[in-house]
Amino acid sequence: MNDKWISIIKPLADIGAKVLNGFALMTGIRAFQEPCFRPTGRGVRALPISFYYRQFETHTCAFTAALTVLWFFKPEANSKRLYELIDCDPEQGASYLDIVTSLKACGIVVKRWTRLTFAGIAGAIDEGCPIIASVEATFGDHWVVIYGYGRKPDRVFVLGLGLLPFRNRPPVPWSMFKSGWHPMGNGLICSVKQR
Repeated sequence: MNDKWISIIKPLADIGAKVLNGFALMTGIRAFQEPCFRPTGRGVRALPISFYYRQFETHTCAFTAALTVLWFFKPEANSKRLYELIDCDPEQGASYLDIVTSLKACGIVVKRWTRLTFAGIAGAIDEGCPIIASVEATFGDHWVVIYGYGRKPDRVFVLGLGLLPFRNRPPVPWSMFKSGWHPMGNGLICSVKQR
């Protein structure tokens, strides 16, 4: 996105962020569920995640990504406890360590990889393990969940990308995902058993 568009969109995004942050503060509602339709097709593998969480607060994408993973494995888990454990900072959000320690406290096994490749992502998905990763977004880093992949051409299916609800599941070409992956190769492979 070029600087002209950012200069137009940023003030509007800031107003929207204040409204959503205020809504979350007043109601205690931190996220909302969005259905996740499982992609199909030749060469496609995806986890059976039935819904994803979208954030209301601008700094809680780590919480919503972690909550999506937690409820994939443990649908009875307490979202309020996870929110308190992650304790997203209003200015900085949350770090890899915040996510790892919070999910581990909830019984999820988390392995941090620093040299993850497409083959590594495919292997994790094949074993039933979603991956939390950080990508560059328009206004800063953003946490997403990789829940599927496709081959010929190589692509990944990512929850948490996009501004509008119900628009976050188109496949992302592998080359495009790599260019926005920050830091590239980093990912949290999540499971309920040791890999």
